[in-house]
Amino acid sequence: MLSQQVRWEFNENERLGHLSRKKQKLLKEHNWKEATVKLFLLEVNGRVESTSQRVAPFRLQIAGFVLALLICVAGTIVVTVGNGESESVVAGLFLFALGVICLGAGFWYREQLNQRKWRSIAHELQCYFKEQSVQHPGMQFEFHIRGRQHKYNKRTKKKERTSIYYEKYILLTLPEPEYQALPQGIGRRMSFTPANKGSGANDTYDVGYSQKPRAERNFVPEREEDDSEEQEVLPFWYIVAKDKDGRKYYINNFKKTTQWKRPNPEQIAEEKDEMHSILPPPKYDPRSQSKKKFEEVKKRSIIKRNSLIKIKSGENITQEELIDVKPKDLPEEYRKQQKRDQRKRSQQKRTQSRDKSKSRDKSKSHDKSKSQNHPRQSRSKSRK
Repeated sequence: MLSQQVRWEFNENERLGHLSRKKQKLLKEHNWKEATVKLFLLEVNGRVESTSQRVAPFRLQIAGFVLALLICVAGTIVVTVGNGESESVVAGLFLFALGVICLGAGFWYREQLNQRKWRSIAHELQCYFKEQSVQHPGMQFEFHIRGRQHKYNKRTKKKERTSIYYEKYILLTLPEPEYQALPQGIGRRMSFTPANKGSGANDTYDVGYSQKPRAERNFVPEREEDDSEEQEVLPFWYIVAKDKDGRKYYINNFKKTTQWKRPNPEQIAEEKDEMHSILPPPKYDPRSQSKKKFEEVKKRSIIKRNSLIKIKSGENITQEELIDVKPKDLPEEYRKQQKRDQRKRSQQKRTQSRDKSKSRDKSKSHDKSKSQNHPRQSRSKSRK
């Protein structure tokens, strides 16, 4: 026998409407009193109203339309104040276009708010239906939103095609007359077979209700590897990887093989010996460039050490010996002495340059005096 269902639809104001007498009578047959029906109606409508005010309030739904209206009004004011000037007309048209865009965005945002609102309402009703299923065992509570494009006209008694609209209703599935509620603590999907089959003839059970507690299965974990092995670092030619199932394996790049077990120290020692036998060190060539470079570096380091020793002992050293010595390695007193010597040299250079300039000036003044003392000679030279 099929179970009976009661369809409780939402009205145009997005609230649960009143049930017909036939549906109320059907609910009374399953211990739904008039007070229970009213309480269910008030609870569902209260949850729908509170969720809609919280998720999609009215001010957010009309915000886009109000903004579009204000922009269009601003556009008309700009056009009227400008007295038909080209710049004002362009600005007004731009504001009108912006208002139309805001209007379209307002429609889209309102649709998104409504969708989010009904998703939240469905979640709230689901929580409430769980409580009701405990109070009314055997009943099923469902919330449906269904899109339609045909509407039944009561006058013409025909289906008329309309723009898409959504039907929202609650479906109450009533329990069958033969339904018997199970005792507390017993679920519908409990197994009716005893836990341990063939345990003994003296074991008696009431089917599906009082069974012996099943023995818990204790899984023995796999033997983990020693911490000492994990701490040992593998040589550079080994790589640890995992397959699709997450199992660890080791790649040997020296022998081009793979293995499941971690390489032990004996295997690593054998591979090292084999590697040294296959790849011996290169022959030493004393005439190679690296040897010459090494000898030069060694020589420079000896010169540097000797020059530092001379500086500490107070001996005079040449500039060539100071080439490889960094300034920070020199003693502080020696650095100060170097600065003093440098200042003296710079002063000497300045005095020399001044003396040269003075001697040049004297020679020029002497030539001028000669030319003034012998004007005839200068004139004859000019005539010639």
